[in-house]
Amino acid sequence: MPDYGAYGYPYPGAPRGRIDQGVDFAAPGPALAIAAGTVIKISPPGSWAGGTGEAVYISMDVPYRAPSGRTYNQIYYAEQHPLVHMPGHVTVGTPVMAAGGSEIGFARYGEPACALVGGLGAGSKPTVCGVDMYDLLGLIVGLGALPLPPPQPPAPVQKVVHAPAAWADLMHALGHDLPHSLWQSRRARRRFTRLVR
Repeated sequence: MPDYGAYGYPYPGAPRGRIDQGVDFAAPGPALAIAAGTVIKISPPGSWAGGTGEAVYISMDVPYRAPSGRTYNQIYYAEQHPLVHMPGHVTVGTPVMAAGGSEIGFARYGEPACALVGGLGAGSKPTVCGVDMYDLLGLIVGLGALPLPPPQPPAPVQKVVHAPAAWADLMHALGHDLPHSLWQSRRARRRFTRLVR
């Protein structure tokens, strides 16, 4: 189990924000290094978030193993102007990225560890890497740095109603054309129901 005291909160005074590839922040001050490591890449101006900023990639001195079991050895700080240079070494708390709307996440091979899902902006969706970073920040916060935000309510579960007359239409839409008489058999419906559950 990692020693969460060896990590620092990247944006003192700012709560965690939306999750996508990483975790978004509206940072009142510069982003601080969450872990000690070596600066391995600084992306060129305009290369991040649809051309609005830059990114700094840091290889952590000690890889982080998330409670999920995934291991990460790099972190990125993005969307503002870098305050570090290559080559360089940072310690916990070193200013890495200028103040403003920012993002922090896990990286691999000098790129975000997970691809952006759902496009830029409000349409983006949480990734497993973003959730792992959110959890790490929560564990750091649990050491007394900041209060945790209230939990989000679970998404409503949609109940699927199986209408025997619609089986053929549904299977046709899925690309499995079978005669309607076959879908009337109880055996075929049971097999299909197991597939879609």
